[in-house]
Amino acid sequence: MASTIPTSPIDGYSVLFSPFSPNLLGFVGGSNYGIAGKGGLIIIEHGPTGYKEIRRYGWKDVLYDVTWSEIDESVVVVASGDGNIVIFNITQDVPVAVMSGHLGEVSSVEWSLSRREQHLISSSWDKTIKLWDPATGTCLNTLSGHTGIVYSTNWSPHIPNTVASVSGDYM
Repeated sequence: MASTIPTSPIDGYSVLFSPFSPNLLGFVGGSNYGIAGKGGLIIIEHGPTGYKEIRRYGWKDVLYDVTWSEIDESVVVVASGDGNIVIFNITQDVPVAVMSGHLGEVSSVEWSLSRREQHLISSSWDKTIKLWDPATGTCLNTLSGHTGIVYSTNWSPHIPNTVASVSGDYM
């Protein structure tokens, strides 16, 4: 059975279930499909009566991607059109950290699948991929080589410290 939940005025870009709770989802997007206007993060919970919004955060630009922490069930990280990576704790009303370093829209963000190493990887319209330490907000490494927008990155679940990326440069 399909269920829906209203997200207006946020048009969706990404949705992801929590790795800790089968009843929680993070949803991100932007007004006017991200062309102009603000973005938002919506935390959705599935309960006995269906899906309901339990928390909503506004942001100054479109949010393109969402990832959940692999060690803290209340931490969600989003990729923003303003070039930032924003960390939210869903038990608090405001973001807990903003990481800056990309020179263009951040199109994807992914939390490391290894609970031993706590890193984030992000991709951007600035044609780079960045490795982050979310505990300190520090960029640990910048990977370059793409000649087009890097749309998505993902950690390998099988090979430690390995990521894959896709770009508008056909590579």
